Amino acid sequence: MGRTCGPGDQRPGPVLVVGDLNTVPWDNAAKHFNMVTSLAWGPHPLSPTWPSIAGLSLIPLDHMLTSPGLCILDPRTFIIPGSDHQGLSATIAVNR
Repeated sequence: MGRTCGPGDQRPGPVLVVGDLNTVPWDNAAKHFNMVTSLAWGPHPLSPTWPSIAGLSLIPLDHMLTSPGLCILDPRTFIIPGSDHQGLSATIAVNR
């Protein structure tokens, strides 16, 4: 990943990464990823999404990260029937 998302890579525009990253923001690997890619955690990186049991979750494993130029608005979690993770939803705005 360092090769395709490294600091010297040219990106055609803003970058949004969303999903189950199986890490927490305070983990050393997550901190290293942020440092190497310059991506920033969304506005609520500590929102718990796993395990989703009866609508309650304990650990933030699912995340939204953005490059400069994007803004995450109105982030929220929601229940996904049959999944052990809660989903993430947000409006993404492009800064001009």
